[in-house]
Amino acid sequence: SVNRDIFIRTLLLAFCFAWFVQRSGAFGDVTLAANQTLLQLFLFTGLALDGTAIAAETLVGGAIGDRDKARGAARYGAAVRKTFIIAGIAAFVFAAFYGVFGEALIAFLTKDAAIRADAARYMPWVVVSPLIVVIGFQLDGIFIGATRAREMRDSMIVSAPLFVLASVFLADRFDNHGLWAALSLYFLLRAVRLTG
Repeated sequence: SVNRDIFIRTLLLAFCFAWFVQRSGAFGDVTLAANQTLLQLFLFTGLALDGTAIAAETLVGGAIGDRDKARGAARYGAAVRKTFIIAGIAAFVFAAFYGVFGEALIAFLTKDAAIRADAARYMPWVVVSPLIVVIGFQLDGIFIGATRAREMRDSMIVSAPLFVLASVFLADRFDNHGLWAALSLYFLLRAVRLTG
């Protein structure tokens, strides 16, 4: 049942990224290419922050499985606290790194001047993205470690349709900035749903 719920959650996550790319095409080839370039940085951040989420999975799972309940509770609290601190520091480092070297990274990823210029317009969304996604990623690790994948699945079932609606509404009014705002809102909604 855990594998099933994680599969559904991952399928919906993949759908949301595919939807983002599909909607990017509505703004033309240059913006589509710019968004794809920026998504590489966005996904790299996700992979890096996934390290602390995996650590949380292991530590939380061990804490919950501890036969000594009092010791397990203490281990659980320490696991959540320590992995959140490390993930938070990493998120701030990534945000600062992208803020300083964002344009150089874009230049490294694409040589096309028009794509580089368009990507630079939307780079601020990538700069703040580590601070937006870090809570949800850490909560994913904690929930998987606690074998509470159903809650993760349900948060995605609620958040994915809201992302689609928000992307249509915001992109219609604010163009590609609206699309990036919808993606950011989607990750915030997932985190809020998991903490609720």
